[in-house]
Amino acid sequence: MGLFDFSFLTGKPYNSASDDLPEIFNLNVDFDAFIKNDIVSLYNKILTDCITRTQGIKDTWEHALWDNCLASEGRKGLVTLLSEAMACQDDLFLVYKEDVLRLATDDEKKQIEADYKARAFSNIGVFVSFKNYRRTEILEIYSGMEFAVLGSLNKSLNLSKALQYKMSKMRDSVGLVDSSVVIDQAKTMALSLGCGRDIMMDGEDDIVTATVDMEPTEKSIRFLDSKRAFLLDLPLSYINGEQTPGIGSTGEADAKAVDRGLFQPWTSIIKPTIKSLWAADVKFKSQDFRLITVGLEAVRTLDLVSNNLITIEAKRAVASQLLNVPNDMEGEPDQTEELNVNNSGSNENPDQASTENAPEASNNPKVNGQ
Repeated sequence: MGLFDFSFLTGKPYNSASDDLPEIFNLNVDFDAFIKNDIVSLYNKILTDCITRTQGIKDTWEHALWDNCLASEGRKGLVTLLSEAMACQDDLFLVYKEDVLRLATDDEKKQIEADYKARAFSNIGVFVSFKNYRRTEILEIYSGMEFAVLGSLNKSLNLSKALQYKMSKMRDSVGLVDSSVVIDQAKTMALSLGCGRDIMMDGEDDIVTATVDMEPTEKSIRFLDSKRAFLLDLPLSYINGEQTPGIGSTGEADAKAVDRGLFQPWTSIIKPTIKSLWAADVKFKSQDFRLITVGLEAVRTLDLVSNNLITIEAKRAVASQLLNVPNDMEGEPDQTEELNVNNSGSNENPDQASTENAPEASNNPKVNGQ
């Protein structure tokens, strides 16, 4: 006998092999498609934030980074192409010609792969491989669990729309002979309630609707998000979009954790890919505002220190490290120092200046009293 045995109403024996209840309220999303889209979206978010923290990208390259709806441009940008290759653990062959980034053709793939085997470089395109990117396999497990959690929530929400007529002592008071009468009465009452009509029922009977309990769903989703955050070395607030609670929480700790977590994919994916495509040397730009404040205070302090103690080159190196600016960037000269230099140059060797004017004075008749 199964868990839900209604044979006492139908008069037919329950057969678990042939009379299984159908699965209701399924998610209208394919399981594999859900997992792929979930992981691609996560990778896309990470790589997008890595691009925004990249210093040294020219404006002429930006159209190749993002997706485009124009037929004259590549439909998928660099971020999306990398995200899909990471999610599928696939090889990626990219070609950038005539200001358009595209996937390589079959012939170009063979030539690029042969060039990389020979000298780890190709003039035709770029070869990026994610065959051994095992992190995706763990994320697929978490996304599969989330699919099950959302499926359970979908059933609960749909069942909450239905009215439940609970007959008191139905199994004790209903026999096989009059079971059909009870079934007809239950159907009539259900139709009447669905139309908003009044019904008459026993005093101990009850009509309720299912209550959706969101607490197990929220705990399950939060647990899966925490596992993703640990795997990607990112704060939980970055994964679920919720600000870290607490009176003393200012978000600085999360900002530092985000920079630390994004630096790894930036170093291993974004930086070498950009360097191979455009031969550009880019740098990681932190968005920690506290670091900028500390850098400005350090620059003010260094400006007060004599150049005899710390050279100008050393000051510039410290400032560029703190403010994340190029080391060869020079500011405008101080007008006060320039004025002092000009004044000192005009008054240099006053004795020599008077000596040079002496012959003119001796040849002047008025000066000599002639």
